Amino acid sequence: RHPVTGYVYISAYFTTENTPSVILVLDEKGSFVAEYHMYKEDGNPYTGHMGGVCVTEEYLYFSGPGVGDYYGIGELALADLPKKGAHDVTFTSVVPLPIHASYLFYDQGNLWAGTFYLSGSYDMGKYFNQKVKNYAGASYGGFAAMFPVDENGRLTVPEGSAYAVPTLTLATVDKVQGFTCRDGKVTLSISYGRNNNSTLDFYSIDPANATATYTADGKTYPMIVLDDTNRVKKVTAMGMTEGITLDEKGNVLILFESGAQKYYNSKNPTDCVWRFPFPEE
Repeated sequence: RHPVTGYVYISAYFTTENTPSVILVLDEKGSFVAEYHMYKEDGNPYTGHMGGVCVTEEYLYFSGPGVGDYYGIGELALADLPKKGAHDVTFTSVVPLPIHASYLFYDQGNLWAGTFYLSGSYDMGKYFNQKVKNYAGASYGGFAAMFPVDENGRLTVPEGSAYAVPTLTLATVDKVQGFTCRDGKVTLSISYGRNNNSTLDFYSIDPANATATYTADGKTYPMIVLDDTNRVKKVTAMGMTEGITLDEKGNVLILFESGAQKYYNSKNPTDCVWRFPFPEE
């Protein structure tokens, strides 16, 4: 969701061969604004899953493309995108990350990227491919990382680094499909399987009091483990909760993967974006 216009950006992909993935833009009433068919610099369609998409003040980011040995996120300047209608769009810029970005979120000058972890099923990459313990000794393999952007909302790679550098990491439970964070209030969208219920997990954290650390690629990052010690509430939701974002009042906007044609035979399908308030602590 754009921090100024309120436009919502939704990614989609196709199962048909060589059909480009798409980013849709809707206004605050849910009306169609624009549609971007994604192409790589070599002219071939980009067919990636694009499970994560976020928009800053001046840039659009989407998960998927890699850079050499690193995972990455594609970057498009909003000023270069057609404002209305359906268009083919070529992206040429990819920002390398030390984390496999299954989901993305942007708010308050920070871009978050996180992993969908399912043991034995997904490659987590070279660096964030470890386990940490929560307070009860349970093992966590999912992570989210916070990256500050510049004054224009652009994510940059510091000089001398091979990738963008996070300033905070969070250890999460498995099967996280979406994420939000504002003023220390974190929401996780947890879902897997078309016939299972989903979960919305709500947490309250203070990034200034990150007492744990995570070491990767020879570097140490401050870390907070999301568990029962900082969970505010756990809510059972309809199946296939996917990407989430926040409206201007801090309510969680939930996109359901069951709205896609491929998954519409799932349990309790819905093709609407739902709104849910962050629970009181």
